[in-house]
Amino acid sequence: MTPFQYIVEKNKWFTPTDRVLIAVSGGVDSIVLLDMMCRLPSDLRPVIGIAHVNHQLREVSDVEEQFVQELATAYDVPCYCYRWAEGANLQTGIEYEAREIRYRFFEQVMMDQQFNILLTAHHQDDQAETVLMKLIRGGLLEEKTGIPRQRTFGPGKIIRPLLDYTKVELRQYAAEHKLTYKEDASNASDQFLRNRLRHDVLPQLQAENPQAVAHLSEFAQELAELVAAYQPHLQELLVKVIELDEESLTVDIPLLLSHSRAVQKLLLKEGLKKVFQQEGQFNKQYIEETLDWLQTSAGNSCLDWQGGWQCIRTYNVLRIQRQDQPAVFKSTDEVVISAINQWYELSPTETFGVFNSGIDQSELPEHALVLSIPQAAIKLPLRLRHRQSGDRMTYKGGRGTKKLKDIFINQKVPKVERDQAWLVVEQTGCILWAIGYKQCRLSNDAITDTMNYILVYQKDDAQE
Repeated sequence: MTPFQYIVEKNKWFTPTDRVLIAVSGGVDSIVLLDMMCRLPSDLRPVIGIAHVNHQLREVSDVEEQFVQELATAYDVPCYCYRWAEGANLQTGIEYEAREIRYRFFEQVMMDQQFNILLTAHHQDDQAETVLMKLIRGGLLEEKTGIPRQRTFGPGKIIRPLLDYTKVELRQYAAEHKLTYKEDASNASDQFLRNRLRHDVLPQLQAENPQAVAHLSEFAQELAELVAAYQPHLQELLVKVIELDEESLTVDIPLLLSHSRAVQKLLLKEGLKKVFQQEGQFNKQYIEETLDWLQTSAGNSCLDWQGGWQCIRTYNVLRIQRQDQPAVFKSTDEVVISAINQWYELSPTETFGVFNSGIDQSELPEHALVLSIPQAAIKLPLRLRHRQSGDRMTYKGGRGTKKLKDIFINQKVPKVERDQAWLVVEQTGCILWAIGYKQCRLSNDAITDTMNYILVYQKDDAQE
């Protein structure tokens, strides 16, 4: 059994019934991969096809395309080629655009020809270069994991079977099997960062330690495994601490700060990444400044980030959003209702009270909101607060409990209004009333033969 056969059998990447498309440029790496795949025994070898993109960036591009087509004939496998006409006219961003074109073409071939696996010939040296590039450029931890050995792609997945092989080993294989290939002259140019690392940095690292490339590859693999291990736990914690929507994230500050600083940073980064999809603009300095600010600030306050973002603290709630969204502060954190037949101030424009059923409701303000609940069903004190992550309630006309978030969404309540809504909460934590939106099942119509509490909320719009 050859080393490559052992790797394939160990990882169980494919079976003879799979359809595998191999990206072949004509260089030594992809030619070796093609040869290794075609030499697999029948019980391991899948159905094979070749995909090649002629970028038309060099004079020899057409020669390389012809070479790959002849190889396909020699190996008796189908070959799918694409000529990128625009490539010859590009002056900048060539490397990025060429890669995008390649992978779009590979995906299209997979869909059109029913291939379910794409193989590329990335090797250990490529992995080391990628890790160094990402360390130099910075970014989130999970971005430094290097080239993944396997991931979903198009209608199936992409696999890199040669990540355990060095460039030297691939050249040795080609020499032993008398394989011919084409040298890409652009690999000798120092125009690109990857080439500069390949020519100047990696040789110096290998002079210090001949195993430097292998160690960088091991680092990428171990980091990828670490990220894969903590991600499920991070996601589970994220839904408890942070509420996400399309334009902002809302954070339960006490719950966030109850975790270690390291976990706080991970949660904020993950939340920002999910909401804004542009995590690069949220650098580490912003995260650190925000956490420091949360430790020292209180009540209602704001913290502006560069780039048009802001953090809005409303007592125990943090909202991160674009500055062009309205910055709405909730009036207070929590009000305890411990006595009946008196008014409690929620804000300069809002009051709330609990009254005996004998109150003359005709004397209440015209626009007051009223809820009647049997006295035997609840005990004072009640609490008025704003929503928290995980809130649920049983409501009149509904079955079982339902997430308050879903109730608001179903009623098409805007995000800002959700944050301002008052909740009346009983001692047990049961939500009796989402004022202005939903009443609990205990509410009734103030039937005369039942002793009720009358809950009254009023807002003076004239003062706003």
